[in-house]
Amino acid sequence: MGRYPFLAWMNRYLENSGLGEETLKERERRLRRIYRDLETLKALGKISTTHPEYMTEEEVGAFVNMIKKRGVKKKNFSHEFSALNSLLKYAGNFSGDVYRAKNPNQFRNISRSARLPPLTHEEQKRILDGAARVNDDDWLMMEGYGMVILSIASGARHKEVKMGLIQDLYLNQGAEYYHIAHPKGEDTYGEERDPPLRLECIPFLKRYYAKRLTVKATKPKNNYLFPALRDRGDGKLSTNSITEMVRRVGQDAGVVGLDLHKCRRTFGQFLLDEGASVETVSVLYGHLETSTTERSYCRKKQNMAVQAARDLWAKGVVNQTPPRAAGAEKPRIDFKNWDPGYC
Repeated sequence: MGRYPFLAWMNRYLENSGLGEETLKERERRLRRIYRDLETLKALGKISTTHPEYMTEEEVGAFVNMIKKRGVKKKNFSHEFSALNSLLKYAGNFSGDVYRAKNPNQFRNISRSARLPPLTHEEQKRILDGAARVNDDDWLMMEGYGMVILSIASGARHKEVKMGLIQDLYLNQGAEYYHIAHPKGEDTYGEERDPPLRLECIPFLKRYYAKRLTVKATKPKNNYLFPALRDRGDGKLSTNSITEMVRRVGQDAGVVGLDLHKCRRTFGQFLLDEGASVETVSVLYGHLETSTTERSYCRKKQNMAVQAARDLWAKGVVNQTPPRAAGAEKPRIDFKNWDPGYC
């Protein structure tokens, strides 16, 4: 394994992981960050090795304590531990699983995060108003607002915004949609999709699209919808750059805690509130199951569900008197011995 066994195992693991391009890059960044943390722990004498084959459950525990003291969010803690544990298991070392089994309290309420709130209608209005105020010559703010509004308009994920091309945004009158060619899990379960755009978002997206075409002249080979114009690499914005640009949009529009996840949740919740079924929203989100949609993104509100029930009853669609079986004195379902063949 040479002088750097962690990195050697990491490279072997990534080469055989079968992960998509963007996921692979993110996993590599995370593992390199973990490696730096483990090297720090080794320098402090809290662990004796960073070798994935030989790390003990106590050394895994030292890493867990380190990142917990750092105050990382529950979701990030879960990602950090899972990345290290996956590498250890790839190397034939199950000390991570043993540590988790012996310390369940460390992992309680981490695997399933609560459904976070979407934008309010007032917050969305402030974003659209802020976008309307932006000067076309302020490219960075135009680009930031473009990413935020596209995510609200289509429910696109962070990655799906980042990977979009100019030609993926269709703005023909009455048939506007965003073609998502690189969905989450694109190499396995993910499927391309074409979510329609929310009507109130289209005016600014048309402005942004026109500006993007003029900007293309400065970098004619860069076809990303949201390009990194100063970048000398692949031309895509980095994850950190997108996060910072969205944060600035939030500051400009007066929306606290704005991120693209919140914009994505907004797309689905607004659709549900407007009468769309959860199945419709789930398909547009690119989810395999509606349970994912309801658990983590959006769910019909209590007052909306109550009103939907009242609307059904008002139309008289509920038959409150079950039909009687021929010759029966009362509905069959009232019999003491229920007949399963009846249903």
